This record gives sequence, structure tokens and C-alpha cells, in this order.
Amino acid sequence: MEPPRSLPAPLDGVRLRDAIDLMAWPCFALTKGPRHVPIIHEHRGDFMRVSSLPGARGLATIWDADILTWAVSQLAEARDRRLHVSPALLTSGFQVLRFLGRGTGRSQYALLTAALERLAGTHVETSIGAALSAPARFHWIERWEHGNAGLIIVVPDWLLATVTERRRVLRVPPAYLRLTGAIERWLWRLLCRHAHGISTSWKIPLATLHARSGSLARATDFVVELRKIARRNVLPGYTLSIVWRDGEECLHAVRSAESFHSAAAVPGDRPAFYPQNRGVRL
Repeated sequence: MEPPRSLPAPLDGVRLRDAIDLMAWPCFALTKGPRHVPIIHEHRGDFMRVSSLPGARGLATIWDADILTWAVSQLAEARDRRLHVSPALLTSGFQVLRFLGRGTGRSQYALLTAALERLAGTHVETSIGAALSAPARFHWIERWEHGNAGLIIVVPDWLLATVTERRRVLRVPPAYLRLTGAIERWLWRLLCRHAHGISTSWKIPLATLHARSGSLARATDFVVELRKIARRNVLPGYTLSIVWRDGEECLHAVRSAESFHSAAAVPGDRPAFYPQNRGVRL
């Protein structure tokens, strides 16, 4: 693969950001073991279908998604600086790992390679951001390779358009990357996406969260994990507790004032969570 003449990455002083649609939808496996069962989710007339290609290592995981976070951050920064933006990003494994706060030992490079393989081996079909006539079809990473110039990562046009044309991105605190649990990461992303620009407190039924996650875990096991997360209170920018509302066990999430004012709201976007005095139906 020959690299394009102009590549936006890597840039210095890049703020951590992610695409809203990757936060709002169940896009990634929530297990470190291989998952080959597709993720299929429909909501308000849109859909997301994520599957692994034959012979692939399984679906891309929530930890693999950090590479897309790196790519979104680079693309958004290039857009803000009015630089040429290309779906092909030229970098090095060292730069990606350092940006994501990971080590740079041999094992980390092996994990990075495995993550790139899973992202390239995951097929996505979605109506989100697609033309009315047909859904968008792509891989989380269309192509990648280690070349003489460095590590080349080609993101799908869908993701490029999400960042540069639709401008659907939010800031992410570095503390997010230090979350180790899959459900912790997924829950933080969901809260962050739906919370920006409106209220600071919500009550969400635990059963609703399980249905929205795309997880293959039993509902009872998933709920147990949510209770543990609420007790530990480890999600940056949020205080969590378990409450009961109208006979349903709910997660009560309260957003800190600092977190509320630091997130970059997207004009015209309609959040799907509602203020504290209403129940949440995702």
C-alpha cells in the first residue's frame, strides 16, 4: 500500500476525542475472549450490525476501540487546524501506544497488532449517517500495514465523514483510558454521549442498560456487575448509585459540574437521556 501524499497524523498537542456514534451504539465486544456472535441493535428507526469476517479473530473489543479513539482525535484536530484530512493515517506503533497511555514493550506491540487485525476483520453495516437509499458497509479499519514510512492505518469513509463533515465528536478525559473493565468503559461512553449539553442526573433501569449493551452475558450477571461498578464509583466525572423507581432497579448517575462543562456539545444533536425527574427509555 502506497501512502497518500498528505496525511494528517501524527499531530502534536492533540486532545482526546471520540465519535458520538461509537459511544451511543453497541459496536464492540465486551469480553477479551473471542466473540463471533454478531451484535445487532435497532433504535428509533436506525440499526447497527457488527459481525466478524470468516477466519477473523472475532469482533473488535472495547479495548481495540482505543485505536479508533486515537484516529478520531487526530482527524478532529486536523479538521480544527484546517489541515488536509485523509482516511489514511501515517504514524508509528510507539506514537499510538504512548497517546493511549500504554506501555511500549514487546507484548504491547503484539497486542496492538492483534487489535488492528480484529478491527480490520470486523464488518459493520449501519443506517446511521448513511444515504437514504442504502446502509453504509465498512470495516472499522479498512486496511493497515507496517511499511518503510511507518504504520499506515486507513479508516472507513464513514468514520471520516462522522468526524469531518457531521462533526459528531466529544472530548474524552484521559482517565477513561485507565478504566480496565469492559462494562465500566461501555457505561462511561454511553453516559458521556447521552449526557452532553443537558441535565446532570439520570435514573436508568438496569434491564435497559443490559439490553442496550449488546453483551452476551446473562441479564442477572450483567446487573451484578453494574451494582459493583456503582459501589466502586470509578467512572470519571460521574457519581453512581443504585435506586428503585416505579418497581424497577435503576442506576442513578450524577454528573459532576466539571465534567458537565468540559464536554464539547455538538450543535443540533438531540440527546436520548432525560432529566432526573423522568425515567430513561433507551
